[in-house]
Amino acid sequence: MNEIPSDDLKEFLYRDYPYFIHQLEHIDTTYDILALVCMRCSIINVSLLEDVAGYFKVKKAITIIKEYKKHMNKFKSLRMFLNVELYSDKLFQCGKISLAVARDVDNYTLDDAQVLLNTVFKELAPYVMIEEFEYIRDHASFTIICSIPLQFLASLNKKVNVEGKEF
Repeated sequence: MNEIPSDDLKEFLYRDYPYFIHQLEHIDTTYDILALVCMRCSIINVSLLEDVAGYFKVKKAITIIKEYKKHMNKFKSLRMFLNVELYSDKLFQCGKISLAVARDVDNYTLDDAQVLLNTVFKELAPYVMIEEFEYIRDHASFTIICSIPLQFLASLNKKVNVEGKEF
């Protein structure tokens, strides 16, 4: 996508994504503009990058993005079971959450676990803290144990509705 003329790329972003106007004033190269675009993307949402590739008909980028989204959809469709148990801490009361993912995922990292929590818990994700990550190689699964303040646990229980619910 570095072959896209920087002026054309700027014009596209000015027109379709006006929140870039001030940031683009001091950027001149296509590489730097694309770096700015990538900073607005997340590991599970590359739609802005996809829009740029589609608008400028960059076939190689479109193909790569489609493949990436296919893998991300597979990642987001992992089967998980939510078990909630309560525990108390002297300073901080919180609920303990265990996510058992019934699937083997190669090269799974802590960052990937955070993305998974963001996908599952949505608006509550900033309050969910990872405590343990356990990969069970023989069973082709892994478990993420995390905590959430009790004040947010009620919201979580409403979403899940029953303990042990499958996502």
